[in-house]
Amino acid sequence: MSQDYLFKEIRKGVTATRQIVATGYCTATFADEWKVRAVLIQGGKEKELACVCKADPAPSFDRQRVKDKLYSRMLTISVNISHKVDAKDSFVLYAEKEKDVVQLCHCKGSKIIKELQDIHYAIDAVHEEGDVFIIRGWAIDSEEIVITLQDRKTGEIITLPKGMPEWYMRSDAMRRFTECEQARKMGFSIKLPLEFSKRSLVMKLRAGKYEKRENIQMDGSHFVGKHFQTLYVNCLRVVNNTKTFGFRNTCTKIKRHLTIGSPFSHKDYNKWARKKFLTDKQIAEQKNTAFSYNPKFSILVPLYESDETFLKALIESVQAQTYSNWELCFSDGSKDCSRLKNYIETYSKKDNRIKYIAGQKGPLGISENTNQAYEIATGDYIVLGDHDDLFTNDALFECVKVLNKQKVQVIYTDEDKTDETEKTYFNPNFKPDFNIDLLRSCNYICHMFVVEKSLVDKVGLFDPEYNGAQDYDFIFRCVEQADGIHHIPRVLYHWRAHKEST
Repeated sequence: MSQDYLFKEIRKGVTATRQIVATGYCTATFADEWKVRAVLIQGGKEKELACVCKADPAPSFDRQRVKDKLYSRMLTISVNISHKVDAKDSFVLYAEKEKDVVQLCHCKGSKIIKELQDIHYAIDAVHEEGDVFIIRGWAIDSEEIVITLQDRKTGEIITLPKGMPEWYMRSDAMRRFTECEQARKMGFSIKLPLEFSKRSLVMKLRAGKYEKRENIQMDGSHFVGKHFQTLYVNCLRVVNNTKTFGFRNTCTKIKRHLTIGSPFSHKDYNKWARKKFLTDKQIAEQKNTAFSYNPKFSILVPLYESDETFLKALIESVQAQTYSNWELCFSDGSKDCSRLKNYIETYSKKDNRIKYIAGQKGPLGISENTNQAYEIATGDYIVLGDHDDLFTNDALFECVKVLNKQKVQVIYTDEDKTDETEKTYFNPNFKPDFNIDLLRSCNYICHMFVVEKSLVDKVGLFDPEYNGAQDYDFIFRCVEQADGIHHIPRVLYHWRAHKEST
């Protein structure tokens, strides 16, 4: 049973006074069958503590997997510390099912005392911005938090400008406090006259009878030299990220930052991108690779007064795939579909994997047009493509590699742009692994987007009300319901930039 629960942390709660919260991940079996009990052991005697256990389904991007076991629930145990705690006491969480009793968590009373006196906060940035000096961060507690600034040298209490600090939502930091039923304004920003950037300040955060102090220093200004300043700023970012996201996630972010490297110029990137093209030997090896799972991909391409030159390049890029189990589904939403129909038929007669439909009378919007292409799709996975773009030779091969290692319902890849001649590649979009907060601010996923057909049947097709941003709406609905989201960190899609493109 102990394998059904992954402990994360024990900390002060933020929804009630004298509240301790233990968080972690658990399996669906644990959430449904086990009950949690909290006790305080004083002098060898157990004193029962009131506790509330909540097991919420974890978003697909935040689920934990250890070997073959999926921890799909986020477990939050909120405990009311109703007794006076001594440093020598013990705090224990048990899980019980019938006659089985297992210890989930154990800590000393000194840990509970320390946590109850804590205030959760982090200072993210201290810098000059235009003609103002800005301090930004977040703070949260069960009590109202009062922030004051004091001059460290003179002891003078700084009078903050009217309306300061400004409080706002911080969904990134809010994810840590799972006991909250709804989001709270925990982010703060303090804007001061520029002269304060030269003063030594201390920030005091008071919640009830407890107080925390944090020295405020202009990022690296007390160091001499540009390199020392950069080192100071980066160290501060690491400390604050660790407070907010934990040590493990911070290390992952540092690793990702170090491997990305410096930005490319167009010339440098074009040279680098061409080195990534498959060699004849690699193409032959991929074509001869045998997979145990061979899903069929349906590539949906809506047509509208399409350029035949660009269309030819798209078709040939799909036919050049090193993985052959695919179908190319064209839907024609043009005013007069006869021209493109005749053109596509020259290919479909030679390759029955190329399909064409123009059932609805045009002109069609992008959503209706794509939905029409879906009518003739018979694959296991749906791939979205545009009529003037290109797929790399190994685009589908890389997707199949992923699906043979893990069963996921959504896959997306990196992409770049190419010009009309296809001789220059530029403006790469090297995307992060799935980031829900980034997706909420912009459609960073875009192309190439692959989704299991059964999931599409569940969430529904494209909504014409969102034409122009129909893919953004569709991606939101897919990732919300997806059982597994995987990012392939390779440029597998070329978005063509030409005078008629948006």
